[in-house]
Amino acid sequence: MPVYWILPSAKVLLFAQAAALGSGAVPTFLLAREKLRDEMLAVVLAVAYLLHPALGHMSGASCGRRSPTLVGWSDHRDEIYMFPNPFSASYWGTFTQEGQRLPQADRVEYVIVPTMLDPEPQAVFDRIRQDFDVVYQAGNVTLVKKKPASPG
Repeated sequence: MPVYWILPSAKVLLFAQAAALGSGAVPTFLLAREKLRDEMLAVVLAVAYLLHPALGHMSGASCGRRSPTLVGWSDHRDEIYMFPNPFSASYWGTFTQEGQRLPQADRVEYVIVPTMLDPEPQAVFDRIRQDFDVVYQAGNVTLVKKKPASPG
């Protein structure tokens, strides 16, 4: 995606995904207007398309978001990592970083943690658990948020 090369941000990808999914309302409107010969009903059908829950679920699926209650939490993020990164470098392609805590870990506000973790990522989560509060838990995921820094 050329815009992402210029502005490499999660916001660009999320906007492009939302625009692509929302653009389906245009052919929905045009087809409904042609077949039904009623512009107001065509608008209603296009709006119904945009409000359909499945569309909302698809817009979050690539980020691991499966619930509308979690949709907004990552939309303003510039960086998104897959746990256990950056708390323990994993899959970074360089052997020297493997297993090390990266400086980005200090900027992490939210972590989505699968309920069932392998022993190594579970050990990483156990080390950082006291710094986070559970915000949301359902099915096989838990969303935790970094506790506010204690004053003084």
